[in-house]
Amino acid sequence: MPDINSDERRTLINYFVNRYTLEQVETLLFVADINRNTFSTTATLPGLCTEVIQYCIGNGKLGCLLREALRDKPDPAVQAVYASWASCEPGVKIEVTIHDARLKDLGAALKAFMVAHGLKPNEVSLVAAASGSLWMLLAMPAHVAERIISFPVTVLAGGRFHVSALRLFRDLPPVEQANWRQAARNAPRVTMSELPDGGVQVEVDGVVSGTGPPLRIIEGGAAGGALGLGKILIVVLVVIAGSAGVGVATAPTLQLQNNCDIAIPLPQDIPLIGSEIPIGTSSFKIFPGDYTIAVVGNRRVQQLRVTGPLGIDTGPIDTGRNFTVTKDGVTPELNNPINVGFGSKIEVTFCSP
Repeated sequence: MPDINSDERRTLINYFVNRYTLEQVETLLFVADINRNTFSTTATLPGLCTEVIQYCIGNGKLGCLLREALRDKPDPAVQAVYASWASCEPGVKIEVTIHDARLKDLGAALKAFMVAHGLKPNEVSLVAAASGSLWMLLAMPAHVAERIISFPVTVLAGGRFHVSALRLFRDLPPVEQANWRQAARNAPRVTMSELPDGGVQVEVDGVVSGTGPPLRIIEGGAAGGALGLGKILIVVLVVIAGSAGVGVATAPTLQLQNNCDIAIPLPQDIPLIGSEIPIGTSSFKIFPGDYTIAVVGNRRVQQLRVTGPLGIDTGPIDTGRNFTVTKDGVTPELNNPINVGFGSKIEVTFCSP
């Protein structure tokens, strides 16, 4: 692997120290698919820049780092260093949803995903992780991502884990992308290595997968096996300061506002919501994905039906009189899929003015 001389190294350090802030360097690491927690969390700007450059030289990522940096802040001297460095294959980020895992299962789930798709440690890196169930944002070369998207393996580790969704980061709504960038600032430190027998070892914050205590994460809610209508995944996420370095992205919120004179009965009992929508305001955390809010019935008996990820289906709900629906303060088009991502808020008001 090529190296750079001391003058070139000094040029790069001065470039980043003089033209970037700590926050901008962290953003650049995310764009270049480099895990922030690979480096010291208490380092000064010069210290962090020195660590980053040394890491990128040793791991063949300097070309990727400089390519993204020069797009943002052009510099002739840095351009000369970049021109002499090996080219960088553009990386692709994929959001992986594993509905029957938790953050404490991150190491085992990541290892199972790699084994199932035949990924080597140098082909994938963890950018960030989020809870409820388990979401992983993985970075990999474009040709590897294309293979996984085209031929996904959904059953992992003999049925222990199941992949319920794969989404390209570039296709996510801006609010979800922003949440992932924030989560990446406190992502767990993950080290992957290939064992002599060809197997994969995954280490999360110093703990090898399958050993040691679980990560210190607080989770709440109800989860079931098949996650059909009777076992909808509804989780409460909490961002915990000092929680073993794990970044948690906020799950979507469903807020029900019943302004009618009576509670609205539901066609069947739904976990946490129950058999009716009470008068007043109720708020819940829901699974991200595409939801469809359909208006059924006729003008005299208007009903609402919500379908969503993992077989969620409320059945027809009597809406009382008028109702309104908003997503993040904007009225969406009903009867068509609505993408609900991290940080989104869906508000349904019954008997609206």
